[in-house]
Amino acid sequence: MLPLDVLITIFTLSLHLNNNEKGREMNNMLFGDKLKKEREKRGWSQDYLAEKIYVSRQSVPKWETGKNYPSI
Repeated sequence: MLPLDVLITIFTLSLHLNNNEKGREMNNMLFGDKLKKEREKRGWSQDYLAEKIYVSRQSVPKWETGKNYPSI
């Protein structure tokens, strides 16, 4: 199992490499779904994950719902 910070980095890079708006939306949804699945698999709350990766607690739900994605 890859560490969650590695997964976030990989998905973020894939988002930045995709110049197509529709493709970015699709990747963003896939990223959010994967992030939520991995977080829940570990039994982590959104707040706990945010604290663990040093982001605001509002970032994680935005990522999981596809409203935003991590910047690198």
